[in-house]
Formats: sequence, C-alpha cells, structure tokens
Amino acid sequence: MAIFIPNDPLAVEVQSDQVLIDECRGRLMANSLNLRHTGTLEVLVEAKSQGLIAEVKSLLRCVD
Repeated sequence: MAIFIPNDPLAVEVQSDQVLIDECRGRLMANSLNLRHTGTLEVLVEAKSQGLIAEVKSLLRCVD
C-alpha cells in the first residue's frame, strides 16, 4: 500500500491506495480526487489495536 499526501500530484499519478491527511481541506481534496484517506488518530487507534503501541492518549498530546 502506498500512502501519499493528497496535495502532492504523485498520489493521483501513482494511484495510491490511501492518503494520510488530517486537515478538513485536505480530506475534501482527497474526496474530490477519489482517494481514500485516513488521519493520524485512525493510525494510532489501529496501532493500539494491533498491540504496536501501549496507549493512544499520551501520543495525542504530540499531535497538533
């Protein structure tokens, strides 16, 4: 799976499976380009569910 930032034309050019973006404007752009997207919180929750990290809460303090 390739993950790119949606305002980078490479995401569309290589037909990436998913883009990683948090801001609303970027998600809207990803939707308009028919790109699946996820945010930092979803990545952290998935990492916790797979046992890769112990908790999400302490890491959220680092997310702007």
